[in-house]
Amino acid sequence: MRCFFYGTLMDADVAEVVLGRPLPDTAFRPARLPGYERRQVIGESYPALEPTPGGSVAGVLLSGLNARDMERTRFFEGEEYRIAACTVTLPSGRVRDAVLLLPALHLPLGERGWDLARWQEHHKPAFLDLTREWMAEFGRASFADLDRRWKACLAGQARAPVPSTRARRSPRR
Repeated sequence: MRCFFYGTLMDADVAEVVLGRPLPDTAFRPARLPGYERRQVIGESYPALEPTPGGSVAGVLLSGLNARDMERTRFFEGEEYRIAACTVTLPSGRVRDAVLLLPALHLPLGERGWDLARWQEHHKPAFLDLTREWMAEFGRASFADLDRRWKACLAGQARAPVPSTRARRSPRR
């Protein structure tokens, strides 16, 4: 399976933690997704896509992902995202079918775009720590379980499943 990543999963360290295995640098192939803009989610360090006629988003295409990789990716993204089919274009002009994760709910998007290098400079270390803790729960707790535990923590009834300021979201992108 091929998956197009357009946010924090473009970072090889984040992808390795989420997938639970190292990936060679050659696994990350540049690609463009037509018909969208990448915008930062308000109050978060990660982006989401917004359908935009004539828009285009640069990202990476990872090939050879298996069902477990996609399960881990879905767990990382949380219930706020859904898998969708897409078509991307490689720098050579070749077109490839793939999947990507799109918001399943309305996310408040800012006017500002999102830049991977800026994110790596300002947010990556803390984000990686959160991602390691979140992904350590894969296979041990469902997203719904973690959500309930997080709500109990916010209500002062339990310890947080991961140290996050977010009430209902995985660390994602």
